[in-house]
Amino acid sequence: MTSGNLSPWLARQHEALVRELDHIREQLPENADDMSEAFERYARTLAVLVRALESALRIENRELNKAGHIAIFEDTAWRLIAPKNGWRCWDEAAGRLLVYSNQKWRSADTAALVGVQIVKSQAVFDFSKTLPILNIPSHSLFLGVTGRIVQALRGASGWNLGTTDGPTRFGTNLPVAADSIINGPANPPSVYWQQTPLLVSPVGGNFTGGQVRLCVFSLSLPVPDA
Repeated sequence: MTSGNLSPWLARQHEALVRELDHIREQLPENADDMSEAFERYARTLAVLVRALESALRIENRELNKAGHIAIFEDTAWRLIAPKNGWRCWDEAAGRLLVYSNQKWRSADTAALVGVQIVKSQAVFDFSKTLPILNIPSHSLFLGVTGRIVQALRGASGWNLGTTDGPTRFGTNLPVAADSIINGPANPPSVYWQQTPLLVSPVGGNFTGGQVRLCVFSLSLPVPDA
């Protein structure tokens, strides 16, 4: 038996022994004194075997999981298989698509499996509350900013989008109507060496309400693996 089929074999043996033990328990007499010594010995042996198989299966699963293996339910049992470069899977907990590359699961946002990553950051600006801070990451190549008016902006006839050193860099006198789209690609893309917050400023008045969702896109370079 090879290591490649050890997991399904253990699972099948485990299930068979559990079924046999359940059958034995169903046949036990109500009066334990009537049970023969041999039958007791058989039941105890089965219980020991089941515990041993459960322990072996836990140990094997733990070791295989360390290597990033995938668990697949097949033929009434779980089977662990080693992924290959280029395989993809959905991470339900994180809500993202992963790609296996160079012995590691990586976000599918990583371009061409070389580790260059397009980073998306977003926040909702509610002008009836304290505004959040949405930063352009440091040491990144800024690609642009997009947005959508979630609720019509009130108190101003328009608004500008930029940074403190360029208040209109990404948009001038932008619309305030609900569902309006903002699309501000950087022209040209530029490097930000320090974390830089977006600046939203009103035109023709002051904001009194409304919401806009903004997304910042930038390119970051990977550091070498340890």
